[in-house]
Amino acid sequence: MEMEEKAKEIISVVAKYYGLEPQDVLGKCRKGKLSNARSMAIFVLRMELGTHIDKLADIFTMTMRCVFWHINKMSRYTEMYNDVKSDYLYILDELRREGN
Repeated sequence: MEMEEKAKEIISVVAKYYGLEPQDVLGKCRKGKLSNARSMAIFVLRMELGTHIDKLADIFTMTMRCVFWHINKMSRYTEMYNDVKSDYLYILDELRREGN
């Protein structure tokens, strides 16, 4: 599967998990649920695909500084909060179940 297709699939799975549409995850809204879903999508793309920071900035239409912020946030949260780690692991399981 091509990287862009895989990125779309990850964004779709994350959006579904949070009860959102993929365009919501890609949007600019900074409300809690949307921001957390966006952070998770960025984190999964970086951790599972090794997506470069520049590419993430393009996909999410944000600066590299913002991308780093989201990655660092989720990195800390998955270590500090069991529920966030569980969310991450569940999303990874969903991606594997779908054959990705």
